Amino acid sequence: MARLRHEPNQGVNKPIITRKNDPFIHCIRTYQRCRIVIGMNCMPESRLTQLIQDYEYRSEHAFNHVVDDIRRRGTTNHASTHIVGEGFQQEVSEMYQITNGKNAEHQVAMWQQSQEDAGDDLIAPPTPQSFVHWSLGAAERRISPMSLESKQGNNPLFRNFNMNLRQYLAHHHPAHPLRMKQDLEINPQIMPCKALYVNFQSSVNWKSERDILRCNPSFHNEPRYDSVIFNAEDDPLAMGELALIFRCFLPNGVKLDLAMVRPFRRSSWHPKTRTDCPIRERKSGVMFIALEHVVRGVLLCPIFGASREAFYVIDTVDGDMFLRINGIE
Repeated sequence: MARLRHEPNQGVNKPIITRKNDPFIHCIRTYQRCRIVIGMNCMPESRLTQLIQDYEYRSEHAFNHVVDDIRRRGTTNHASTHIVGEGFQQEVSEMYQITNGKNAEHQVAMWQQSQEDAGDDLIAPPTPQSFVHWSLGAAERRISPMSLESKQGNNPLFRNFNMNLRQYLAHHHPAHPLRMKQDLEINPQIMPCKALYVNFQSSVNWKSERDILRCNPSFHNEPRYDSVIFNAEDDPLAMGELALIFRCFLPNGVKLDLAMVRPFRRSSWHPKTRTDCPIRERKSGVMFIALEHVVRGVLLCPIFGASREAFYVIDTVDGDMFLRINGIE
């Protein structure tokens, strides 16, 4: 990893390679953790406690008072360093006019709360029966599993694809059995897709968010295979890289949305410069998962120079990812 350091007669942008366990790396990591928690717009006490535990450099003025400020004034999204214009003053004046002039701040706050509550009645929550949290995009023509396996003959990930898919269906969907030696050109059919849209509930404020995930060999002329978090029997934060997204059409009319992923496993290995950033190693082979088990997308970065195929889990992509990966309420 490189850092910027000013040296005599050299530009300030000259990269300097950091040494093993350089304090600069740990400072950046600590700053990342603190900054992402400070920026959340919902702040229970558990997150403030985490912020206090993470932050150890009390001489930094900007962070030194932030916990007390949040407790007194609310989350930081209500604060601004911009100069308030006359338009805001007019808005405050209009709200003041609806009060009787006594304890006006409390009356305005109650009026705003009543307006928010009235708006909430207009939004009907989806019922569990009708809610599906994913959808497919960029669909291709239907093809049989055997034809796809032949088409991807040079790709080792698709070796025995047809038989592996049939075994998965027989094990996980026994209500829709398939004979292993049935007509392979007719039964079943699959429709590959290059995009997956996943809706999930944010752990930050419990609102709905959406990830757009790609599984495309030529996305703007470059291969792009995103990764996902999915619920597994032994790991609620299982991760895998998308190798194929498809809809499977069974002969009895049943449709199943599935994905073939290259799974990652938790790792006890650490690079020379240790941080608390989570690490995953790629497992050999592929596996099938139902899209109903996909939680959201996840970003993994290769650890360059590692003796194995190891990756950092980038938990500072957003607040939801940080809370999920680190088990913070």
